Amino acid sequence: MSIEEKILPLLKKINLPTIIWNDNVLLFHVADVLKFMDFCDKNRINILGMEGFRILKDKIQPDLQYIYDGETTDINRKFFQKDLQSNFSQMKDLYFEFVLEEIK
Repeated sequence: MSIEEKILPLLKKINLPTIIWNDNVLLFHVADVLKFMDFCDKNRINILGMEGFRILKDKIQPDLQYIYDGETTDINRKFFQKDLQSNFSQMKDLYFEFVLEEIK
């Protein structure tokens, strides 16, 4: 079972993810990303990366400008918060998918 499958019941209790695309891709609206990062911190989940997508009709399109790679949640949070503060008007229609790892 993937980490996403393990945490989905917990996420649903806090109204996340924003969208489940094609029954298996968890997408979080830009406005929900910090809430999800807090969830990961509290549940010992490491964020290895996140990628931004735009939803266009019935497709999702990656936005290569919004790809964050890192080894810890703090690194991702710093990069994301900086972009969010300076580029929110360009980001307001973005959704993010995360690469996660359970901290043992």
